[in-house]
Amino acid sequence: MRKLAIAVALATTVLATPAVARDNSGYVGVEAGGMVVKNFKTDYQSATLDIDSNHGLDFHHKVGFDADLVGGWDFGMFRLEGEVAYKHAGLKEIGFGPQLQGVDLGGFYNADGSVHTWSGMINGLVDFGDAGWAGYLGGGIGLASVHYNAEVNDANFGKPTSALPNPPISTFDLSGSDSGLAWQLFGHVPSGWARVQAIVDYVHNRLSFGYGYARSTRTAAQAHDERVGVCRDFAHLAITLCRCMNIPARYVNGYLGDIGVPADPAPMDFSAWMEVFLDGKWYTFDPRHNRPRTGRVVIARGRDATDVPLLHSFGPHRLSLFKVWTYEQEGNLFNPPHHGIDRTVSAQMLA
Repeated sequence: MRKLAIAVALATTVLATPAVARDNSGYVGVEAGGMVVKNFKTDYQSATLDIDSNHGLDFHHKVGFDADLVGGWDFGMFRLEGEVAYKHAGLKEIGFGPQLQGVDLGGFYNADGSVHTWSGMINGLVDFGDAGWAGYLGGGIGLASVHYNAEVNDANFGKPTSALPNPPISTFDLSGSDSGLAWQLFGHVPSGWARVQAIVDYVHNRLSFGYGYARSTRTAAQAHDERVGVCRDFAHLAITLCRCMNIPARYVNGYLGDIGVPADPAPMDFSAWMEVFLDGKWYTFDPRHNRPRTGRVVIARGRDATDVPLLHSFGPHRLSLFKVWTYEQEGNLFNPPHHGIDRTVSAQMLA
């Protein structure tokens, strides 16, 4: 996504300002006020679409706020100054081009989300002027962290208003943050297999698994903060951390039987894990189970779960039967083992 351009429209209630600081003394000030975030457009790319920014997504924001804490020391003509700032603005709506939502479905939809930044600066400033007018010149160095998340919250999103049977997009969720966390956690680990395994170990230990934790809108960052999820969330978080470390990773879903491990009495479910590209080859890692497993049945691979959903169509559905089983082959290539356990889930159990 393009860098976010943040324009400050208002600032400020000033308690103390550097301009009136006395020579050879310190000063501190607080500035706060409203802020207008520039609306921006971005392109959209998927396995089947490649749309430029003029026909992709258009983000509009609410009026936000900006708060700054400034302090320094005035040496006379020269000042050394530090600044810590926080900026926040909510998301108002997201516009979708006709290629994303169909000719009759393009337009703006209500959205939830926000953009916020933390920044710090150290500046060296030279004052000039006299009692009638004054100014200063200088420069400095700083660090900023930007976090952005967006989610459509509109009852009309994805519903056709024409004869179109299936809008190409029925849900939308976006989030992003810098990779500082990943580098702090794994930057000291040797690159390659050891670093990937460290990421998998971290995700496996940080998140708690439970079917009741399933939420289709949970992002990788939210999974990290909430510390709960299903196998999809385990895979998403590990993939995100790998990519923050410049390690290619992809999402995989399929079936995973109880071969070589104690049998699970629960019916077999759809599972998700990841593959990582190391030394010219893709290798399997499973943050959910974090142990070697036999008999993975791969159904699909993609960048994330949105690329390869179990079901992707428009309209309500009712699951009346879900019957999946896998067996370790024992010589007969055409018949399953006679001692296999049928774990069919009945429609009554699913009701």
